Amino acid sequence: MDGDAAGVLAACHRAAASLRDGHGVTAVFGVGAPADGVLALHESIQDARGALRLGGGAVRDIAELRLPLLLTGLEHRPRARFTDQLLRRVRTEHDWPCCVPR
Repeated sequence: MDGDAAGVLAACHRAAASLRDGHGVTAVFGVGAPADGVLALHESIQDARGALRLGGGAVRDIAELRLPLLLTGLEHRPRARFTDQLLRRVRTEHDWPCCVPR
């Protein structure tokens, strides 16, 4: 986990604790993958929604729940995002064959 992701998770944990301790409110946060554009933001929101549905605790991070999300038999898009994130680094390697399925 990079520093930005750890910071987001820590901020969510602090907010949940503050709401619980200060106001008696139970808050649950779903955290999607980092996004660098409108389409990626949409996908991140979908991932966060899936994390909310599957996870436990006040903060539910898609990075920890991607495999259970995949195994729940959801539609094609979550499976495609999982595969893309898993293989993204491999696809950028210069010696990797050009015929990797997307």
